[in-house]
This record gives sequence, C-alpha cells and structure tokens, in this order.
Amino acid sequence: MAVSSSNVIKSPFVPPNPQEVPTLIALSDEELQSITTPTLFLIGEHDVLYSVTSAIARFHTVAPQIETHLVRDAGHDILLVQTETVNQKIRDFLED
Repeated sequence: MAVSSSNVIKSPFVPPNPQEVPTLIALSDEELQSITTPTLFLIGEHDVLYSVTSAIARFHTVAPQIETHLVRDAGHDILLVQTETVNQKIRDFLED
C-alpha cells in the first residue's frame, strides 16, 4: 500500500524552547540530602524536561553523595538512544 500525505499522521508535539522550560523538582533539597544509599543520576545532554546544567549543579551542591553523569547525544530518551552507554554507566556504578 502506498503512503500518501493524506494517511500520514502528523505529531502535534513541538519541542519546547529550552530557555522556557520550567524548573522541575522531583525531590526537595532536604530529601536529596537525606539519601544515603549509593545513587546514580544520569541525564541526557539534550533533555528538555530539565535544565541539564541546573540539575547537575544542584546535585553537586545539594547532594554531592549522588554520582551524576551527563550522557552525550541523548535527551530524555537517554536509555533508548544511548543504551550501551547507559548500561556501561550502570555496570560501572554497581561494580564500585
């Protein structure tokens, strides 16, 4: 069956401007500081749900006990587009 422009579904999703992304906070500073279990935080360099630089800076300041890594060439879909990198980071973390 040939695909014509009339049967192509166009996604209504438009990526947000990173400058307009609100600061999302899943945990308060106090909650982050109270984490004592070894914790790994991975974030894609092109994530649009969070300000990458702000998130990493916040972890370094508020919860330095949390190991953080920036994953290149990935957004919020980090596990889908950088599977091997993510898996290796997790393996390395678990081996320490």
